[in-house]
Amino acid sequence: MLSYLGAKKYKHIQTHKTDNNLNGKLMVLGAVLDGIPESAALGVALFAGGGTGMLMLVAIFLSNFPESISSIPGLKNEGFSNKRIILSWFWDFYCLFCISDPELFISK
Repeated sequence: MLSYLGAKKYKHIQTHKTDNNLNGKLMVLGAVLDGIPESAALGVALFAGGGTGMLMLVAIFLSNFPESISSIPGLKNEGFSNKRIILSWFWDFYCLFCISDPELFISK
C-alpha cells in the first residue's frame, strides 16, 4: 500500500560489502567474551556445592554448542584446517576453564 501511495521512490536497496574473512574469528572472539561471565557464574556454582553447578554446566554447554558449530563454515572459508579449528575451540575452552576455577590462581 505504501508503494502505491508514493513511498516506492524512497525505498532503496542498500548493499554493503562485508569482509567474509572475519566471520569465523569473530565468532570465536564472541564466544570467549560471552563465556567470561558464564564461566565465573559456573565456578561460583560448582564450588558452592549442591546440584546447581552441574545443571549450569549442562545448560551452558547446550546453549554454546550451536555457536561453536555455526563458526565452522566461517573458519573453513578463512582457510583454517580441521586441526586449527579444534585447537581454537580447545583454547577457548581452556581460557574459560581457567576463569571458572579460581583455585588455580588463589593459593590456600
